[in-house]
Amino acid sequence: MISYHFYASPDASEPPSRWSYSFFGQADHFLDVVRYIEAIRQRLSPQTQTTIDELGAILPQDNVMPYRPSWWATQLNFRVSPWWTGIQDSRTRAIGR
Repeated sequence: MISYHFYASPDASEPPSRWSYSFFGQADHFLDVVRYIEAIRQRLSPQTQTTIDELGAILPQDNVMPYRPSWWATQLNFRVSPWWTGIQDSRTRAIGR
């Protein structure tokens, strides 16, 4: 089984107002990589199963406890976004299966 994991992370100098651009740009790149790997998997080992899990965001301050409100807001935004919903609702279409 192949398990895909992805965590978006902004640059430490990037202001929170720009995070969504970084997160979703990185997420789009992640899906491009998954599609590429899936094409290879389908050609060489179509019986191998795949899963996409452990998706989220890591902020530059994530090693500081307790988590700041911006961390919680970022996680919620990432999880309820159209990008995440599209992955969950139509996983096979999102990864090109």
